[in-house]
Amino acid sequence: MLVVLLLVNVINNGGILLDWQMKKLKYVLALAILAQSTPAYADQEEVLLTVLLELLTVVALGFVVFAIHLDRIGKLILAIICLSAVVLTFLATDELPFDENQVTINLLVVGVPLVACLVGYYALRNRFGKK
Repeated sequence: MLVVLLLVNVINNGGILLDWQMKKLKYVLALAILAQSTPAYADQEEVLLTVLLELLTVVALGFVVFAIHLDRIGKLILAIICLSAVVLTFLATDELPFDENQVTINLLVVGVPLVACLVGYYALRNRFGKK
């Protein structure tokens, strides 16, 4: 990966890539670097699936929070609700034995934050909705 980053830096200094292309390429490379290190954290593939589901849930909820039509305070409250749901779900499923409860844990990791975010949005949209 270091060789790829050095090569991209040399190409950019030579003026081959435009500035916006370089920014996009840096994001893709950063994502590739993050994706390479994730298998080192898990002993089994099943655990890695749960970690990736949790990461994708947080990223998706982040996009949803910033894409909805609420003012800043509403978005902040909704982000706190969503992140609290993720943390509380993690704490609740942390003590469960993984092998016996894999499907339950995967469903809870995705379902509870999603439901909390939806309920939070419907509770906040009348008070903090943009007009």
